[in-house]
Amino acid sequence: MSTKIVYQKLCNEYVHMSSVLIDGMHETDETHCDYWPCNNLYIRCDGAWNCLNGADELNCMLTNCPRDTHECI
Repeated sequence: MSTKIVYQKLCNEYVHMSSVLIDGMHETDETHCDYWPCNNLYIRCDGAWNCLNGADELNCMLTNCPRDTHECI
């Protein structure tokens, strides 16, 4: 397990870091996820759906779709 983690891996339903004892509670990168919104400055328009409904990827200017195709999903 790592001691550093990139923001995109927080609260993604997979534990990337060993738990740490804080105030008698075992905390991981998946603890208190209700405090971390899925659509925010750090992960908006990064090409990955961090929100279950894909809201963090809506209305983004960048796309990986070929030029001669309709907008991809």
